[in-house]
Amino acid sequence: MKMQYLFVRLMMLGLAGLVACAPSGASDPMAGLLGRIPQLALPYTAHLNSDGAMAEELAVEADAAWFAPGTPLIGWMRPSDTVVAVLYVAVGADYPLPALRTFVQGRQVDDRVLGLGACGGGDCGFTCEEHFRLAADGRFSSEARTEVHACDAAGQPTERLLRSSTARLTGSVDQAGRITAATTD
Repeated sequence: MKMQYLFVRLMMLGLAGLVACAPSGASDPMAGLLGRIPQLALPYTAHLNSDGAMAEELAVEADAAWFAPGTPLIGWMRPSDTVVAVLYVAVGADYPLPALRTFVQGRQVDDRVLGLGACGGGDCGFTCEEHFRLAADGRFSSEARTEVHACDAAGQPTERLLRSSTARLTGSVDQAGRITAATTD
């Protein structure tokens, strides 16, 4: 029995030595962080201004080198062979917004809020819905549809539509990890 234990122990030490001798480029410098958060199920979609949107977020522990302590993370993806992108929650004026931070070999390349935040506030007669989508290839879109209806003397919305608009933010992550985006109204 002691001989089997000794053999197993030597095997473990030998394997540990092999791992320690692995070339520096062979491991992912972000493996520790990526191991603590889920890989995104893509396409990822969220109804941003609803209760419970992005509910699967996870608070990063204080020792994280890539995010401030307490930053809520949603998950990660690889839009290309060399780029790691982490989807996280940015503080919005009225509701949380998705943001993406990209890395190549553990170095931050880009960081951008991917939501419009157009549905905050609003008085009588104001309605808005904002939806977000992130695809496996790094393309993303956020769309906010707003309507403003007239209100009666009691402060209740009527069916009379005063204004309707749709704003869009679309973009992508390129092969170098840069995030490009454009808005349209």
